[in-house]
Amino acid sequence: MGLAASQARLLLLTAKNDALELQAQNVEQERLLLAQEQETIAQEYSDKTTNTIYTCRVFKDGETQQQTMSLETLANSQASLGGTGASVIIADANGNPIVRATSVPQTDDGGVPVGDYEVEYEVNVGGTMTSLDELESSNKALYNYYKNVVEALNTNGSNSPLQTGLSNGSYQLWIQDTSETANVDSTSMIVGSSGVIKDGDEATVETEDSFYVRKSLESLSTVTSRYYTEDDAAAQAEYNTAMAKVNTLDTRLENKLNQIETQKKAVEQEMESVDSIIQSNIERTFQYFS
Repeated sequence: MGLAASQARLLLLTAKNDALELQAQNVEQERLLLAQEQETIAQEYSDKTTNTIYTCRVFKDGETQQQTMSLETLANSQASLGGTGASVIIADANGNPIVRATSVPQTDDGGVPVGDYEVEYEVNVGGTMTSLDELESSNKALYNYYKNVVEALNTNGSNSPLQTGLSNGSYQLWIQDTSETANVDSTSMIVGSSGVIKDGDEATVETEDSFYVRKSLESLSTVTSRYYTEDDAAAQAEYNTAMAKVNTLDTRLENKLNQIETQKKAVEQEMESVDSIIQSNIERTFQYFS
């Protein structure tokens, strides 16, 4: 092989080596992304197998029961404390009321409590808590909107909007306070008998007003939490499927990387051989002129 041919061959091999190096870098990047995906899958699995669910202690059908928390069971649990009516308010993150759920004991025709409760819902319309039933006839569109909100707050499970919202702070929970020492200040929420929401700092308090104080779920004696295991089997199956897919892709990329490394090693060996030929040609050429 002449000097010019050897030099051209070396340039081609160098280009080939650079292309293989780029391929190897791309494969390594793909494997790095897969490793990050594995971390995400593992975190999601951990979240699903260590998540909690809240339950409420309610009195129903003549006995105390533990029921999964929803807006309805939350209101019923507060009513069960004293055996009389009670209400709770779900507000947004800024403390603006959204829905008030009032639980009252059901009675028979003679007015005797039957051991069950009925929940009535009111929603915030322009600063006034308005009955959801009344809203149906006055503003159908707004009724449909709030009806969906109430239905969402009454779904249960570890990922229910109510539990998630109260846990992450996007919802606030306000419990009716019937004590005579309720603080009339910025920590109070006051709703008048007509449903008008009053400012705790400036409100003119009336006898018929209802007082509410903000509470956390952990502070309520009728609410408990436990690990939610009902979705663990599904989470395990989902985790196994996702990890198997990622591992299969990673194995393919690893094999591809090994092939690239093998080709790269062969190219580098040939480059060394061609470079050796070039050096020999140069030495022999200079000997002619010595």
